[in-house]
Amino acid sequence: MTTPGARPARRVTTIADVARAAEVSRQTVSNALNAPHRVRPDTLARVNAAIERLGYRPDQSARSLRTGERRTIGYLAPVDDPFDPNPLMAGFLEALVDAAGAVGHHVLLLRPAAGEQDVRAVIDGVVAARQVDGLVLADVLPDDPRAAHAARVGIPFAAFGRTGPGLPQHWADIDNTAATAGIARHLAARGHRRVAFVGAATTLPWL
Repeated sequence: MTTPGARPARRVTTIADVARAAEVSRQTVSNALNAPHRVRPDTLARVNAAIERLGYRPDQSARSLRTGERRTIGYLAPVDDPFDPNPLMAGFLEALVDAAGAVGHHVLLLRPAAGEQDVRAVIDGVVAARQVDGLVLADVLPDDPRAAHAARVGIPFAAFGRTGPGLPQHWADIDNTAATAGIARHLAARGHRRVAFVGAATTLPWL
């Protein structure tokens, strides 16, 4: 029964619709999406034009079942103080989402439940549910338990910051040595000779 005044559900464009519009087989459309090198350039252009015109979007759930890929990256978000937010990490998250989106991936934010501290349970949960293809860790410190546990359960990860010698790490980081030298040169050029440095209580391995 149709509710009076209700909008009819919008029909989702299928791969068969694209095939008909481009006058090719469904397999050719599939190849254009997943193995474009197998498709002649003129045919590929025709298929891509039909995809764009019809607004076709591949069924990610079906692709995930076929390939095992979720095209989703888990981000273990650090707990931030709402009264003193970290602008660096806000920019980092924005850049991460943009970079993931550029290659057709999504970012899933992860954090322990309220009152919980152990992030290992969070990692175990997403691994067991096969929700993500890998993890991104931020605010990484020496002997970080998140990196060790991710390596132990076998999920790929990348870290913003380094862990420690001999520990699993796939990382990107800020060159703090060069940054500190630049600050010192800037202050010296302005005539300052007595400079105090106030740093974090935690000793980081790259300072």
